[in-house]
Amino acid sequence: MDAMMFSPADDEPRFRETLRGLVEAGELRMYRQFEGEKDSKRLQRERRAAKEAAEAEAARAAEAAAALEARLKLRQLNLSAQRPSEGELKARDSSLKKYEAARRKLVKLGDERERSALLAELPRLNLSKYVEEVALAVAEAPLKLKDVVPAAELCSLMHRTYATFTQALEPPLLKAATALPPPPPRPGAAVASEGESERTARLLRKRSALRLLFELVAVGVLPSPKRPLGALRDVMEEDTASAAEATRSGEPAPFGNLQVLQPFVKYAAAEPLLASPPAHAAARAAAGGGNGGGEAG
Repeated sequence: MDAMMFSPADDEPRFRETLRGLVEAGELRMYRQFEGEKDSKRLQRERRAAKEAAEAEAARAAEAAAALEARLKLRQLNLSAQRPSEGELKARDSSLKKYEAARRKLVKLGDERERSALLAELPRLNLSKYVEEVALAVAEAPLKLKDVVPAAELCSLMHRTYATFTQALEPPLLKAATALPPPPPRPGAAVASEGESERTARLLRKRSALRLLFELVAVGVLPSPKRPLGALRDVMEEDTASAAEATRSGEPAPFGNLQVLQPFVKYAAAEPLLASPPAHAAARAAAGGGNGGGEAG
């Protein structure tokens, strides 16, 4: 079994049955090591596999607990944000040159190296004059789902530095999360309807924007889930309306937002920080952080 890639010990009986069939059909020869293997050797192999599986599961659980504890701490920081004073901000670099360099990194927010450099640079900058521009750049950045959590970390830092950042960020994110396809072109119009590449790009932006909205709720940047929930409702109603129209016309229901909603449902079902404050305390206890205490906000 050690030579069978991506195959756990549980697969051994199935492989043995397949190989035995090939031997009986004359396509393979029988080897003594295969036919006469001692039970003790097989049991030893199974015990080793069970031990490795238990160690891997323990490592995954520890990693998940550490990640949850880090996000719980981030949530507490965001809910009780201690923002720098005006004097502290004035001591930072507020030059247009530095802002332009930061903006170029924001455009590449999905690039881990650019994002890490930006996170290291932000505490040295005063972006008070550019908060709305930074918020818009975050909302328009092409993100993959794996980029959402680190993007939320960057938003957290901006939130804890500039009081107006969150209110500047939420509207463009809501707009991206609920973006509709363009209306059908008029008969004879030169402009074609939305192409497949444009449709894919729009849906990918909707998917990441919707996830980022709820991730910001989870880590305490957005104070309320009301508007993100409204965006989720709009996305679902868009599909409901298109399905009803397709039914009336006798066509298959398109369910255009399936690739937006499917990963979101999976995320929301497993995300403890989207639950009520008592659940946050339970999550902290599960992550090894004690009784969790109270939660502001």
